[in-house]
Parts: sequence; structure tokens; C-alpha cells
Amino acid sequence: MSLSEKIRVFLRLHAVQFLWNFKGMQNVGFYYAILPALRRIYAGDSQGLEQAQRRHFGFFNTHPYFAPICVGVSIKLEEDLRAGKGKPEMIPVLKNRMSGPLAAVGDAFFWETVRPTVGALAALSVYALGLSSASTIRLLLLLWILYVLPVEWLRWQGLSWGYLHGFDVVKVLKERGFQKRMKRLRTLGMFLLGGVTVGFVMLYDDRIFLWCCRAGIAGLLVLLTLRKVSPTFQLYILILVALLVSYLGTMAGLV
Repeated sequence: MSLSEKIRVFLRLHAVQFLWNFKGMQNVGFYYAILPALRRIYAGDSQGLEQAQRRHFGFFNTHPYFAPICVGVSIKLEEDLRAGKGKPEMIPVLKNRMSGPLAAVGDAFFWETVRPTVGALAALSVYALGLSSASTIRLLLLLWILYVLPVEWLRWQGLSWGYLHGFDVVKVLKERGFQKRMKRLRTLGMFLLGGVTVGFVMLYDDRIFLWCCRAGIAGLLVLLTLRKVSPTFQLYILILVALLVSYLGTMAGLV
């Protein structure tokens, strides 16, 4: 796979969720992303290209940031098939066999940890600095960049990993401790989300009642984190706790 082809596939991978549908899920986006590689592999073989297109227009669903790994693996498998290795019916099977575990890892890390944490930081910055503040705009832009850059790096590297290692990419990632690093980052995200929530309370007032609330919230966050409760569920719990504390404090005339 040449650099120019890799760039084309990489750019198309940003559209992997376009035309999402209940029947094929992300199949249209996957087909659109892999099409430049298929045209190169089956150049001069219209029948082979048509068969390959049909193979990759079937059901596909995974986390969008990990889809490049599946695309890279599929390109490698198609090249092997063109060279007389493997069976065509195994390509969709292997592709979808990878998509499930990758979806689980991506959902747990990005949707349940990174996105809520970045969102909470953004909300805290707006609350602390004001929506119209230039500092707020710069901080929000920085948070967006800090979120996007690792995602784009993962997309680019995932495409390379899948293409270089083929179906063994899952084994290679496991040997390199990729999932363990994800778990560590997820734990860090939990604590960061908790810190942001405590920050909201600290910005509100400095009365004794609220200081007690801060200590209680901090303890609750530590307990939830130790019990491996997802950050998204933690956020829901904290919202309920905040509403309860606000109600009790208002009734008692403390806030």
C-alpha cells in the first residue's frame, strides 16, 4: 500500500459512519474507505473487483476509531487472496470476528471515559471563566485539540497495524500491552472526571456545609472508581447527588 493510497483510505475512514443503517450498520462507510485499495489490488480484473466489493458491502460494526485496524487487515487479506492465498469467504468472517472486541475496547475507553472527561472539563472552563471569555475559547480549542490528536493518531496507526500484521494484529496489540494501557488511562480519566466534579462544587461557595459536600463527593468518587464503575454512570450518580444536596441545602437555608 503506497503512501498516497494510505492517505486516501485514511481520509475516507472519517466517513465510516456515513449512511449508517440498521441492516448493515457501518457497511457503506467501510466499503467507501476500502474502495481505493480494492481498485488497486484488482486492477484489470473487473470480476474480481466486483466480488471484493460484494464481500465488503456486508454487515460491519465496530468503534469508529478502531475501524482503521479492520480496514488495514482486510486490505492485507485481499492482497493475499489476489496472490492465491486464503479463501474469499473467510475475509468477512475474520473482519467481523475482530470488530466485536475492538468495539468493546473503544466504547469503554472513548465513549465512557475520554468523552465525558473532556466534556466535564469544557463545562468547568465555561462555568469558571464565562462563555464569552477569550481564555475560555482558547481553553475549549485546546481541549478539542487534545481530544482529536490522539484519535487521528490512532486512526493512522491502526490502519498501519492492521495492514502490517493482518489478522495477528489483535495478538500483537495484546503483546504490546495496548489493552492494559487503555485500562490505566481509563482509571486516570475516572479520577480526572471526579476532580472536575469536585471543582464545580469548590467554585460555588466556601461555606462549611459545602466543604462537607466536597469531602463526601470526593469519597464517593474514590469508592466508585475502586469498584470500577464507568465514568458515565459516575456522572449520572453525581448529578443525582448534586440535585439532592442542592435541595437539602436550599431547604435548610445553607446555600
